Amino acid sequence: MLTGILKETPLAEQHRQSGARMVDFAGWNMPVQYQSILKEHMAVRKAIGLFDVSHMGEFVVRGKNAKAFIQKLIGNDLDRLQQPNTALYAQLVNPNGGTVDDLIVYWRPNDYLLVVNAGNIEKDWQWLKSYAPDFSDLELVDESDTTALLALQGPTAASLIKDLAGTEVANLPAFHYTESTISGIKTGLGRTGYTG
Repeated sequence: MLTGILKETPLAEQHRQSGARMVDFAGWNMPVQYQSILKEHMAVRKAIGLFDVSHMGEFVVRGKNAKAFIQKLIGNDLDRLQQPNTALYAQLVNPNGGTVDDLIVYWRPNDYLLVVNAGNIEKDWQWLKSYAPDFSDLELVDESDTTALLALQGPTAASLIKDLAGTEVANLPAFHYTESTISGIKTGLGRTGYTG
């Protein structure tokens, strides 16, 4: 039986050293649990949990026609974003209104960041590229392989992020984005997410 080599996030070795049970998820070697799914679930519900979601896809869209390009491809309305550093949950849709994938669109000061699902990175990237020739002054960049993504969740998450990045970040409204430096690393921070 032939098996492919699984991709790994930058934290894969730390997961193994911490006793994670690793599984194949959309071609990625990902931790599914450490000791007890129930205990880990309750830790997030009652306090805090950190999820390595670096397997997600990140596409940058910039240029004069970036907004028009994205608006053509999603089922939500980008005009709902009134200012930079805000975000929108949306779906990439096909011409018949069917869903290609769901994603979060971040409007940053100089570009848009699209965060897509891990299992659809290549499909979504090809979908975007297929519509790009219809737009001048447009640049698409796939940063999926060079971007780590962590999700800090739970009722004490804001308190911890305050200690790490300051009060402004801890008070970030839902579906907003900012940048900060944490332990010397320039970090983009979005108060988004919909993990079940």
